[in-house]
Amino acid sequence: MAEKINTNLAKAFDISEGLNLIKISNNLLVYLETNKKKYSSILDIGFKTGNLLNNFKSKKFKCFGSETSKTMLEYTANKYSGLNLKLTNSIVSIPFSSSFDIITCLNHSLCAVNESALPLFFKDVFKHLSNHGMFLLEIYTSSPANSDFTDYKSYNNLDVISNFQITSKSEFQTDKTFYLKIDDNFKKLVASEKNYCFNPFMVVDELKKVGFKNVNFVDDELTLLADSNLQGNKVYVLATKK
Repeated sequence: MAEKINTNLAKAFDISEGLNLIKISNNLLVYLETNKKKYSSILDIGFKTGNLLNNFKSKKFKCFGSETSKTMLEYTANKYSGLNLKLTNSIVSIPFSSSFDIITCLNHSLCAVNESALPLFFKDVFKHLSNHGMFLLEIYTSSPANSDFTDYKSYNNLDVISNFQITSKSEFQTDKTFYLKIDDNFKKLVASEKNYCFNPFMVVDELKKVGFKNVNFVDDELTLLADSNLQGNKVYVLATKK
């Protein structure tokens, strides 16, 4: 498939999504310390612009990442040193042979594939985890709204207009227009993607089928959520081998 992301788009993603990845990585580090998890390695599947991995690298973790975009990989490699990054032809294909204490798949990365890809992917994740390893993933559980809508957000040197088109109960299209400030001028950039939604209870069942013993819904602070408290259109799922 032809590369759809250029360097300016990677920078726009970094500005608009990087802070959220730093936030969830900080929360994950607090969770590890609070629960006395003696982990030393992490694999981030769909690392985007590497913010999460670089945060873990600052805590002396061995950091690995896979990404389907060559431009994102090159952007991240130029921005951060000391990360072990590899290109993969599919988000659900892990291009490493070693095992990891933590595997993450965040920032909508998994929503690029439909649910038929999940069983083999979860089996591969389980295989690549250490004996006491944990897997944290983020999924869409429904479309962002019941009808098409437009969202506007402003960041430092960047404005983003997102158009969401509902195509079915399990799919929606996102078309984003970025206005990135470069040398006192705003450059218009466009990105489109199809997103798949998953039944969260199906995801839990599939994770348990491949061998995960503890599977729970959590919020972005990794606080446990009761099934009855699932709100919004996305949720984090935390799975451990033991």
